[in-house]
Amino acid sequence: MTQKFNVATDLTLCLENLWAEVTVRTGQPGVAEVTLEGEEKLLKQIKVTQPSPDQLSISGPENSGGGMTVISSGGSVSVRGGRGSVVIGGSVSGARIITGRNLVIVNGRVVSGGEDATVIEGDKIATITVTVPQGTHLDVSDVQKLDSRGLGGRLDLSLHSQGEARVQDVVKAKIACHGQSHCRIANCSGDLRVTCGGQSSATVSGTFGDVEADSSGQSHISVNGNCGNFDGSAGSQSTINFTGTASGKVRKHESGQSHVIA
Repeated sequence: MTQKFNVATDLTLCLENLWAEVTVRTGQPGVAEVTLEGEEKLLKQIKVTQPSPDQLSISGPENSGGGMTVISSGGSVSVRGGRGSVVIGGSVSGARIITGRNLVIVNGRVVSGGEDATVIEGDKIATITVTVPQGTHLDVSDVQKLDSRGLGGRLDLSLHSQGEARVQDVVKAKIACHGQSHCRIANCSGDLRVTCGGQSSATVSGTFGDVEADSSGQSHISVNGNCGNFDGSAGSQSTINFTGTASGKVRKHESGQSHVIA
């Protein structure tokens, strides 16, 4: 299923709460195309809207709370929200979207809190392919897998639980990774603000303006490239590694067993 939209020059593409593999590429000026593929029951959870000519939104089920605890997970299990939820994993096949609060999930099945849970099952994760004009800005919150190249606009990225993102060609980036999420950003220019917590990681390469990096828990941040000012703040057992040259000031703040290498 493909939808076409006439869009403004300064477009922002919003991706939110998507249990899907999302691919974003550049297309023709003034036009955006969105193609959804997968099982109907999973695709029904995805909404594509155009609130204004300069904004295109693709969203999944809303989170009902925030955060999750992963004890041991395997296969395709995704909890969207659910404050205080616990996942105990095993061998799980297929794709499941589970929303709710205070859930206990064993091998992908809700064993406690089911009265407040919504479970949608399929054989495989949905796929979304988007083409947008060059210069489009990305605003991303909780996407399972994202691959974006060539846009050349701003990036605002926030990942939780086990999300993954690979983004190439951005100007000015704000990045936040938590839980067990991971991101890799290449060819980034302009100011960079990156925050990691839990067991997450972020690797960013490019030529930057000013850089601010904050890590906590057992997370890891790697910044590769020259910049203006560099400010790294690490706590607990986290690590920040800056490889490059700062033409301005370098500030390092460490606590616990953390390290800032710059």
